[in-house]
Parts: sequence; structure tokens; C-alpha cells
Amino acid sequence: MEIKIKMPDYKARWWKYYLQSKYSNKKSLESNIKLAISKIVDEVVLKELEKVRTNVTVNSLADDIGWHIIKEIGWGTKSTDYEELGKFIKNNYTKIEIKNLHEFVGTKVEILYALLDNNNIFLGIGDDSKGDLLKHIVGLGKEEYEKVCKNPKLIERRAKKRDFVECFTYVFH
Repeated sequence: MEIKIKMPDYKARWWKYYLQSKYSNKKSLESNIKLAISKIVDEVVLKELEKVRTNVTVNSLADDIGWHIIKEIGWGTKSTDYEELGKFIKNNYTKIEIKNLHEFVGTKVEILYALLDNNNIFLGIGDDSKGDLLKHIVGLGKEEYEKVCKNPKLIERRAKKRDFVECFTYVFH
């Protein structure tokens, strides 16, 4: 197995000159370069594994919090008046929480876009309306989102019926 690590040129040159100055004969230099690279690879792999472990916990926690706040907002259950719901958000959450929630919604919307693409589903509506529809679905909450993830044709049905309201993410502005 070959692992390639992309390193900026200036760092690669620095390492090359450092190792050349430290090890004058070629064999010693080559073996020490291999050893140094294997240590770097081990460190990179360990750091990446730790990031994955951490991200799984952070992402599942972020998902739970994101879906909880969306439920509290009540898009489609309490109201679809984005100005009214925007006031609720501003009065009950910090700017950082609102920013994080907006990013959370954006991530879920991107997943729905990918779902449409991967399943070759054409909605027959414009790009703006498609964005409104996908944001509406996320705004409806975790149950609706998971339902359409399991059956992407539900997005198509909702589009044909025009069963969505513009635009959930306006609540963040």
C-alpha cells in the first residue's frame, strides 16, 4: 500500500536539506527518510482517527441539538411565518447558536440535493423553488427528513403538489 502525503514544497525542501546535512551517505539518507516518513504517516493517521472518533460524537450531539431546536421553532406545526419564527429564534438563542443551526440546516439540505442527484430525481421546478422545498423539508423536522431520506420519491411528490412554503432559512436573517 502506498500512502502519499502532500506537503508544501518549502517544507519538503527543508526536510530534504535537513536530512542531507544530517546523513551524508545516500543509503543512510534513504533509510532515514523512509523512517521519518513512516513516523509522519503514523502521526497523521492517528490524528485523523482521533478526529473521526471526535467528529462522530460531536456530529451526533450536534444532530440531536439541531433537530431539537428545529422542533422548538415549529416550522409547519406552529407557523410558517418566517418573520414571527425569526423573532422567536433571536429571542431564545445566541448568535452562535443561530449560526450553528443555520450551518446544520445547510448540511442537511446539501444531503437532500445529493439524494436527488444520486437517485436521478428531476423535480420539474426551478432551482429557487427546489432550494425552498428542501429547506422546508428540513424545517419540518427530523421525522420528515428521515422519511424522505429513506424514500426520495416523497420529495418529488411534494414538489408536484407544491406542498412547501418559502423559505425556512429566512428565519435565520
